[in-house]
Amino acid sequence: MKSLESSESVYLYLLSYTGNLYPVHAPPDKGVAPEPPGARWTQNIQPLLAAAIDRVFGFKSPDDKLANGRVDESYAAIKTLASTMQSLPGWKNLIWITHGVPNVVRQVDGRSYEYSPQIQSIATTLGQMNITLSSVDPGGELGSSNLDTLNQFANLTGGKVYDNNFGKAFSDVIAAWHSGYVIGYVAPAADHKYHKVRVESLRKGIRIQTKQGYYSQ
Repeated sequence: MKSLESSESVYLYLLSYTGNLYPVHAPPDKGVAPEPPGARWTQNIQPLLAAAIDRVFGFKSPDDKLANGRVDESYAAIKTLASTMQSLPGWKNLIWITHGVPNVVRQVDGRSYEYSPQIQSIATTLGQMNITLSSVDPGGELGSSNLDTLNQFANLTGGKVYDNNFGKAFSDVIAAWHSGYVIGYVAPAADHKYHKVRVESLRKGIRIQTKQGYYSQ
C-alpha cells in the first residue's frame, strides 16, 4: 500500500474481537475537507496500523472463535461498513483479510445453525449498493475449513478469494477500478430463487471477473 501513487479513495478498518470496527483511516465526515491532492496517508501506514493493533487487539479465548455471536458480529460489521461505503461515488471494492467465517455453527443446545440465508441476503444487498467483496485468506490452520463463506460472498458480488496474497488482491482491485464495466439486462420477475450469471468475451485471452449469480428478491 505504501507504493500507491494516490490513496485518497483507500480506507482501512480493523474488526475487533468484540465485533467493533476500528477506523485506521476512514472516509472524511460530511463537512470535513478531504485530503489535498497528492497526499498519501499510506506512506505512514506502518505506525498507524501498529498503533491501531495495540489499541484494538488483546487475548481471546479459542473457545469463543466459533460461537454464534462472533459470526453475527462479523456480518453486522460488514453491513455497517457497507452503509459507510454507500455514500462514496461509483463502484466500491471491499477486501476482507480473514481466516474465514464458518458457514455452519453448533449452538449451545447442540443443534447446527446454517448461515447461508444470511450470506445470500447480505451479498445481495452489497450488490445493490455497488460493492464487490473479495477476501484474502492469510493461511494457517484457522482458514482450512471456513472458506466456503468467503467464496459465496465472492460469487454473489463479483469478487475473488485470494490465498495469502494481499498484494495481488490489491493490485487486481486497483486495475478493476480503472477497467470495469457495468452491463445491465432485464431480469425475470422476482421468484426468490438463485439465478446463474454467465458473461463471455469473443476475444481470446480475456479473463472476466463478474458475479456468478444472484438471488432474485
